[in-house]
Amino acid sequence: MFWTSIFVIFVFSLPVALFTVLPKEEGECVMYGNSKSRKYVPQIYRGPPKPLQKDVFIDGNITALQLLQKACPEFAYGDDPHVCCTTGGLIATQEQFDMLDALGFSRCPSCFHNFRQLICFLSCAPWQSRFMNVTSSEWLDVEDLREEVVVDTELHLSELYAYTFYESCKGLQGLIPGTLILDFVCGVWGSSQCSPERWLEYMGSTVAEGARAPFKTKYTLHVEDKVEINGQAVFPMKAPHFKCSEVPNPESEACSCYDCKESCTAKALAPPVFPDEPEPFRIFKTDGSIFLSAVGFVLYFSIITAIFCCISNPGSTSELPHDTSYFAQPSSNLGPLEEIEPLRSKNPVIVAGAPGRQNLSEKLHEESSNQRGNWLEKQLRTIFRSWGIFVSRKPITVMILSLFICSIASLGLVLNFRVTTNPIDLWVSPSSEARRDMEDYNKHFGPFYRIEQIIITPTVRESFYHPVVVNHELKNISWGPVLQQDFLLAAFDLQMQIEHLTAKTENSTIHLKDICLSPLRPLNSACAIQSLFGFFQNKRESFLNKTEYLVNFKSCSLAPQNPNCFAAFGGPIHSAAVVLGGYNETYDSAKALVITIPVTNYNDVTKNLKARMWESEFLTFIKNYSHPLMNVAFKAEVSTFHSF
Repeated sequence: MFWTSIFVIFVFSLPVALFTVLPKEEGECVMYGNSKSRKYVPQIYRGPPKPLQKDVFIDGNITALQLLQKACPEFAYGDDPHVCCTTGGLIATQEQFDMLDALGFSRCPSCFHNFRQLICFLSCAPWQSRFMNVTSSEWLDVEDLREEVVVDTELHLSELYAYTFYESCKGLQGLIPGTLILDFVCGVWGSSQCSPERWLEYMGSTVAEGARAPFKTKYTLHVEDKVEINGQAVFPMKAPHFKCSEVPNPESEACSCYDCKESCTAKALAPPVFPDEPEPFRIFKTDGSIFLSAVGFVLYFSIITAIFCCISNPGSTSELPHDTSYFAQPSSNLGPLEEIEPLRSKNPVIVAGAPGRQNLSEKLHEESSNQRGNWLEKQLRTIFRSWGIFVSRKPITVMILSLFICSIASLGLVLNFRVTTNPIDLWVSPSSEARRDMEDYNKHFGPFYRIEQIIITPTVRESFYHPVVVNHELKNISWGPVLQQDFLLAAFDLQMQIEHLTAKTENSTIHLKDICLSPLRPLNSACAIQSLFGFFQNKRESFLNKTEYLVNFKSCSLAPQNPNCFAAFGGPIHSAAVVLGGYNETYDSAKALVITIPVTNYNDVTKNLKARMWESEFLTFIKNYSHPLMNVAFKAEVSTFHSF
């Protein structure tokens, strides 16, 4: 995001490389050169354009004339061009020209062309007075000299040019995946709410207004080619401009489909064509696999049933004993019982007597047991009966023997027991392809950061209304409970306590700054903590005025890439979505605060010892922390290991 700051600072001096020289027009300069005390701020100059010091060598291998031809060739008239910019201004312009390329604008040649051309007209055009005027200036005393410098300007611009310029650039993808370049250079509006007027307004805003322009420039759009202002004729700036789908010059190409929808051909926009699906395998209009499975099941069931029936052939009733003594004689006259139960049969009834009934039962049981393989059952019964008798007679011997066997089996717990605490070792096989790929990546590029995270929710969950000015409009907005002033102050104090936690070793004290991710070290050793307080550079006094911190939050949540919203570590908070939770359509309704602390991670586990010690102190602290205004949930990289 450092590039974004520099880009906005010098946005008024960026060149536009054209491959054709524009016709000369009558006019004069309104500013020239740079102030000796305010870098990049031009001095007031009302007069004809001055000749360029064309023979001055820059970096020993290029002259000022060659630089002008490279940066703004539309003003390189012959061998002695007269322009409204100095050689020093051209050098700074070319440096920022390269930076504009680094930001990604050059990916779309037409956008790059339109952008550079606008800036070249602003900084070097020999007829500035036709479309531009200085509305405010200031006198400065510098080295016993007085100089008049520019404070405010007004640039009259063709509306067609402004809209074509915006349309050619609005689709450019940003440096961060999922973002657009306009997210970085359209202020609080971001890409979603940006427009040509808002983009130009932001580019012309100063540091005091939340941007980085060295002086104020008001862009006024006109439909007409000539307008009358305060009795003077003004000719709005217009120049050749191109859509993103058009080619600005023969040596370039149109924007890609990735950055410009208009460049997408019908073939590129059409859905992918997949090959025809093969004819499904069917048997008798039924899915072939289902049919074959059903047939296989029926065959399998039939074979198993047939085998079972052949092997187990139960005896028939003909095998029953035929001794008639086992059966009772035919019933005699029942006398009065027949009168009570007239339907009782008088046929002979098979009733076994007591001895016969017992013998029959034993014989049937014996034959049935033999058929079921009762031998195994008898053996098991004998073995366990013997074991039961032995245990009951010698209980002490059995207990001693059991303890001895258990002790032998448990020796591994004492001699060679190790709990696997690394979840990767538990879930991924060391020989798997994914594991090998991960280890190869970690070996050459390093593993992902260790993450310490705190999620804070307020105990008071009611929203509140508070009026703020957003984009020059006063709005009464409903704010989520996490934006309550007392809650934010308490959460800020908690974050500061965490940042000041230390872990003690025999020889040193480990601070968070010793282990955390600090991308700008050694210039800035602050940790890259992602939290809402980063929008306020971790300044507690920023939350003492409710209106001010709500306005600042609203602005930064819409455009976190704004340099005014950079955190204390010198970079931006990636997104308000990273530091807030429980919101609906807008971040204003958030119900949770998220603090994420990235810690440097190493592939060599021994180098992570300091981080693990600090994380243990962090867990000890946060487990014992309580506050009446908040509920706290937390995790550390070492939390999983501790759980195991």
